[in-house]
Amino acid sequence: MNSELAQVFQQHSVKKLRDMMALIERFSAAMSEEQIWHRERPDANSVGNLLLHLEGNIGQFIGHCLEGKPDVRQRPLEFSTLGGIEKAALLAALGARVEQACVFIGGVDDDLLLRTAKTINGEMTGLDVIYQVVGHFQQHTGQIVFAAKWAL
Repeated sequence: MNSELAQVFQQHSVKKLRDMMALIERFSAAMSEEQIWHRERPDANSVGNLLLHLEGNIGQFIGHCLEGKPDVRQRPLEFSTLGGIEKAALLAALGARVEQACVFIGGVDDDLLLRTAKTINGEMTGLDVIYQVVGHFQQHTGQIVFAAKWAL
């Protein structure tokens, strides 16, 4: 059963993820393959790294922690990859992962939102996990938009 509050939370979370994905697609589209992988400094992340990181984060927190799928995340590679993956492939993979998460979030019930799950950040409720994922996604979307504006 879903309370009205849970439904509002679901709808808001799904809308935010889809809106942010649209921004990522829009701003990344104007960037070249070289710009996607450009790092201002060796210790900085490229847009490509951020796209890998967002996909990994959603897969681990929503897919693994809430849905119970295998944890296949390779977090160190999200940041150490220097190129070799085309922008279209990065965006397609992230878009698919976002859509999977949106479908899942749209179907969660009150019990799942209140149930605790083990995460890399410790025990969190389902609501906490979704809120963390959406906030994290927004944070890095802002970085991607900034990088794209800077590059163009």
